[in-house]
Amino acid sequence: MKKRWIIVLFILIAAFILTFLGPIREKLSAMDIHLIAEWLRGLGVWAVLLGSALIIIQTFLPVIPFLVLVAANVLVFGLVGGFLINWISAVVASVLMFYVARTTGRDWAQRKLEHHPKLMKMDDFVKRNGFRSILTLRLFPVIPPVALNLASGVSKLEGRAYILATSIGKIPAILVQSMIGNDIIYFSENKGRILLLVLGFGFILVVGMSLVRKKLKLS
Repeated sequence: MKKRWIIVLFILIAAFILTFLGPIREKLSAMDIHLIAEWLRGLGVWAVLLGSALIIIQTFLPVIPFLVLVAANVLVFGLVGGFLINWISAVVASVLMFYVARTTGRDWAQRKLEHHPKLMKMDDFVKRNGFRSILTLRLFPVIPPVALNLASGVSKLEGRAYILATSIGKIPAILVQSMIGNDIIYFSENKGRILLLVLGFGFILVVGMSLVRKKLKLS
């Protein structure tokens, strides 16, 4: 019951921020990294909380590209600080969605999962392997992350295994995205490094996802 009230409270706060705070809507709708970063800086100590909240809300309401928010946090807090905020917020968002699917939003989650029939093939894999299965699917996202959050929530997967696997599995992707976000701010100076990051990470993802698809017989 306590978890349900926390989830409901989060949804109400998110709705309030997106609906009633006009200045926030205007800054975000511009999708200008520098504009968002300037606005966050002006918030002082609240910048950390709101920078984190925007990442969490984006998971549920993906109106603004994730990379824009990631880059804005890196611009304000630096690469290390920005990465930590982006990573922690992304993990919190995934865990929240997991518990939404497990509790108050179970029917909603199951309707969403009807659009991903391949998930049914993965059910046994997730049940057998638990932690390892979620970690593998985080590192090599053969299905959309949101779908994985929901599928894990409606499954019998233990919450602790999901949280630990998600926390570890999100590190590489969030780190690379934060690095790209850091470099893209000064794109003209970092074209080469951005290209190497994208090509290197892309190659690892393609090879890894191909192997995972074969193991799960999704291709």
